[in-house]
Amino acid sequence: MEYPASDWRKLQRVIDGLRTQKELAELALRKEGALADVVKKNQQRLEEIDKQLGEYTAELEQLRDSIKKHKQPLYYGDYLALDNLLASQLPQSDFVGKHAHDELLFIVTHQAYELWFKQILAELDSVQRRMAPSFVTGGSIGRIVHHLERVIQILRLLVQQIDVLETMTPLDFMDFRDFLFPASGFQSVQFRLIENRLGLDAKRRAVHDQRPYHAKLSCAHAQVVQQAETGGSLFTALEQWLERTPFLQSKSDNYDFWEWYRTAVKRMFDSDAEVITAGADGTCHRPPLPMLPMLPMLHMLPMLRMLPMLPMLPMLPMLPILSMMLLLWWCRVASLRVVLGRGEASDAS
Repeated sequence: MEYPASDWRKLQRVIDGLRTQKELAELALRKEGALADVVKKNQQRLEEIDKQLGEYTAELEQLRDSIKKHKQPLYYGDYLALDNLLASQLPQSDFVGKHAHDELLFIVTHQAYELWFKQILAELDSVQRRMAPSFVTGGSIGRIVHHLERVIQILRLLVQQIDVLETMTPLDFMDFRDFLFPASGFQSVQFRLIENRLGLDAKRRAVHDQRPYHAKLSCAHAQVVQQAETGGSLFTALEQWLERTPFLQSKSDNYDFWEWYRTAVKRMFDSDAEVITAGADGTCHRPPLPMLPMLPMLHMLPMLRMLPMLPMLPMLPMLPILSMMLLLWWCRVASLRVVLGRGEASDAS
């Protein structure tokens, strides 16, 4: 008989409970001055427990034997589904009998992108779930920061990945470029989902070929990305969280967080402008202030009213960094397109 793992765990808990009861019964028996009837009842209870313990122990051993008999050891290749994964590279040049060596590199690079996109979406999903409750705990803030840091590191890796792709020369790319038509990087559903999850407004998207961004997707994929437009975003979740923060505005002492923040940003820009426009005689020796996204928050740290806001300080600077890494990745991709010769088929890069 084969038992599910859940039954095994339940059985183990029952056995642990019976063992605990047995220890308590033995302790009661040893207690000095125990009444005879109490001792007798405890002895009877102890005998019942021993009997049940023996039955459950035998059943547990039977369950273990069944698991060992029917469950095969987990194999590395099976766990990662490597047979399917390594068989998913299908160079189009091979189908027409004109093998292009660098097409495999092209496919592997873009498949790696899509795998990392999947991980980014998983991290963003976790962030949005943790920010959904009306009260976000300090522990949740720590996990949110952890997830966003991971997304930033993944984006850095995606930018570095282009270095590998750039080892392919324009002539190497031309060997298989025509076989890719009409495939295009615009058809990356996961990247569109990342944009929507981060909060990119559909009205602010650049129009390509006078058509909406989802026009080049299949009907099923277009429906998925359009649903994501109204499914909530990190930007919206953060905005709603800040709106729930009670100390952002106070009519009693005329305090307005956003006005204070605007003033801090203006002071930062004025300071940078002073450095840039300093005279040649070097009268202004103040260096440019670092950590541009973080600076307004640093200005506000001394304020006592900001103490409840301290847990979220590590998270806010990550949003501009995340946006910057996405922009850097797109710039690298765009420059690579120029080198390889941009065309409809090359949009897949």
